[in-house]
Amino acid sequence: MQIGLTLMGDLFPTAKGRITGIYYTASGLASFSIPVVTALISKTSVVNIMWFDVAIAVVGILCSLIVLLFYRKDVVPQPNNKDIILNKPEDVQTQSNFEIKEEY
Repeated sequence: MQIGLTLMGDLFPTAKGRITGIYYTASGLASFSIPVVTALISKTSVVNIMWFDVAIAVVGILCSLIVLLFYRKDVVPQPNNKDIILNKPEDVQTQSNFEIKEEY
């Protein structure tokens, strides 16, 4: 729940309150309606409940892929070749900065 809400907040930063309300309302509706639908489906066959679960999983995967595509395009900056600068220092210290004051 929190990961989904965080992703939605990143995608829609100006409407975080609205997104939170919509997200939790949809969650509440699903918590109520899915058991009702599965009870109706169970009257025909329990196998159909498993197919219903597969359909819900496929829809969830498709929604996840769509969100991932939007998230990568809108939120995660893609570096250009000009943005990548490799700095190699000229003087690399190979010795430690610490000194031993006394030897035991």
